[in-house]
Amino acid sequence: MKRLVSVLLCLSLMLMGTPCASALKYNYSTTEEFTDFLEEEEIPYKAHEVGKEYDTIELNYWLMGDVGYVRVFVFFEDNVVSFLADELFAYDDELQEEMPEMMNTLNIEFSYLKWLAKDGIINARMDLLVQDDESTGEILYEALDLMLDIIGYAYEDHLKSYVL
Repeated sequence: MKRLVSVLLCLSLMLMGTPCASALKYNYSTTEEFTDFLEEEEIPYKAHEVGKEYDTIELNYWLMGDVGYVRVFVFFEDNVVSFLADELFAYDDELQEEMPEMMNTLNIEFSYLKWLAKDGIINARMDLLVQDDESTGEILYEALDLMLDIIGYAYEDHLKSYVL
């Protein structure tokens, strides 16, 4: 519920001119299930790369606390769905030598996500293997919510002192 409130409060940050799912031809039914769920819940999204090898959906969130704005791309390819929190945090290049150890710590403690630090930017990724059915959209949204919660915890517990 907190995520939904955050989304609604930050509509000005989100792209609202996105065509609805029914106006687009997705490659995969998992994409359609997820976008149908987003529309039912009135959660804005933007479709990218539709009709290519994979479908991509972009969602934008404002996380409470110090984390701020998070952009998540959701990639659909057959029954594999990948969530990428792109350009989560920036860090000082002087910390580059410390980052592999920090990423290993995050990868162990928050094993649902894969953490990567490169060129002064920290990203997080979560990959899921899904079976398409009527609850796929809701399951994917719950996974996204879990990812956002983990990002918040990781920031508070580990990353706050590293990021710019």
